[in-house]
Order: sequence, then C-alpha cells, then structure tokens
Amino acid sequence: MNTYSKRSLFTLNLLFFLIFLGVRMVAGQMVETFVPIYLVDERGVSNVLASFIYGIGSAARVAGAPIGGLFASRFGTKRWLLAALSLTYVSLGLAIFIPHNTAFVVFYIAYSFCSTLSMTANSAIMAQLSPIQRRGLGYALFFLPGSLVGAVAPLISATIADAFGMTTIFVVSVTVYIIGQCILKFGVIVKE
Repeated sequence: MNTYSKRSLFTLNLLFFLIFLGVRMVAGQMVETFVPIYLVDERGVSNVLASFIYGIGSAARVAGAPIGGLFASRFGTKRWLLAALSLTYVSLGLAIFIPHNTAFVVFYIAYSFCSTLSMTANSAIMAQLSPIQRRGLGYALFFLPGSLVGAVAPLISATIADAFGMTTIFVVSVTVYIIGQCILKFGVIVKE
C-alpha cells in the first residue's frame, strides 16, 4: 500500500504548490495575451508575421512536453522543474531585453518550448502530493489555479500596458515568474 494514501489532501505543501501554479499561470497569461500585439506595436512586425511567430511558439510547446517528461524521470521532478523554469524565464528575459527582432523571435520560441518542459514534472508533483484515494480531487485542484487566473491575468496585464507600456508587461511577468520559482523552491517539499 502506498504510504501517501492515508494522508490528507489538504496540506500546507499542496497549498504552496497550488499557489506556485497560480502565480506561474498569471505570468504566463500576461505574456501570451499580449505577444502578438507587442510584436506589432512595439517591434514593428506585421500582423501576419506576428501571428506566425505566435503560432511557431505554440508548435514549440508541443515538442517540449515529452522531452520534459524524459528529463523529469531522469533528474527528479522538482529538480527538473526548477531547471526547466529557469530556462523559461531566462529565455523570456533575453527576448525582452535584446532589441533585435530576430533575437526576440528565437528567445520567444525558446521560452515557449521551455515552458512546456515543466508540464510532466508539474503533473508528477501533483500526483505525489495527492493521496491515491483523492487523486481525482487533487487533479481538479491542479487545474483550478489556471481557471481562476485565466480571467484575471489579461485584465492585470492590460492595466499595466495602459499605465506603463507594453514592454512593462513582460518585465512584470518575469518578476512574477521569479516569485513563483521561490515559492516552489522553498515552499514545496517533494520526495525524489
């Protein structure tokens, strides 16, 4: 019998993990909502090319998930998750701060790819934090932060863009991502 099956689903560890997911999803929604608009308004890219770049980012995400699963199995879920997310945030930071459009495209695609490298590790951690008898409820909670922040994050980013400019959305997103990374690193305990 699994040693995790008798413990409660609602633990401080799970709460920190769900907070991490919510914080990370806020930042991700802020970025994804405004990338095409940012490319057109701030980088001077045509509407068609901006949509094409956004589409390539989406395609890169498809490739990232299975590769991330392989590395999570090899290196451990939390260790891999921290590494993959670090690559994600560095890629986004470089996309923002390197002024050349080609560099932005390369690093945005890297950001998109790296962001899904963590999907399998996230799911594995959720499974580990959920007792077997309550795993269905655990996965329902796993998707809850995304549903909650999905409606709020675009409003936050629109307010930031209106007050401070489009580039600020991405700077704030990187900052929010780093806060989420700290919550994961110091608040979530996972047995490897």
